[in-house]
Amino acid sequence: MKHLTLAKRYVKAALEHLPAESYQEAYHQCILMKRVITRNPEIIGIITSGIVKKQRKIEFISSLIEEMANRDFWIHLLTVLIMKNRCGLVEVVLNEFENQLNICLNQKRIKLVFAHKPDGKTLDAVKHEIEKILNCKVVCEVMIDVSIVGGFIAKSDQEMIDASLLTSLHRFSRNRQKW
Repeated sequence: MKHLTLAKRYVKAALEHLPAESYQEAYHQCILMKRVITRNPEIIGIITSGIVKKQRKIEFISSLIEEMANRDFWIHLLTVLIMKNRCGLVEVVLNEFENQLNICLNQKRIKLVFAHKPDGKTLDAVKHEIEKILNCKVVCEVMIDVSIVGGFIAKSDQEMIDASLLTSLHRFSRNRQKW
């Protein structure tokens, strides 16, 4: 809880220095950084190390993000975390940054589970219907789970839409037993 509270403070301060027209691009950069960090735990190992000097950590982070738009913004944010000995918060800060940008952009990140890989037209149609239901834009992470048989399941942090064939079959079975 303490880490989340600190992360919220850092993100609030950081967002004050990011122009609104940069939010969408910053959102994509945040997702990319989260992906890179989670797939390469040695990055967190380096920046949280007590052996590596702060200046070397800043140089290391700078080299990782040198091609990014908003590079100065990200370097400043990460430098603050390094200088304040808050490197252990990087993942929490990135998660909170994603959450706050979703709010600013009126969008939700959802996991969209299909039984089989959908074609582009199907994915667009499902995404459009979910946007109508949730009354906001959605950013989809598509996953495949053959156990749902057909249809889809859409999950966000607070909501779930289960339109899977498996759930429909279970409901049908329960209702049939009541007859």
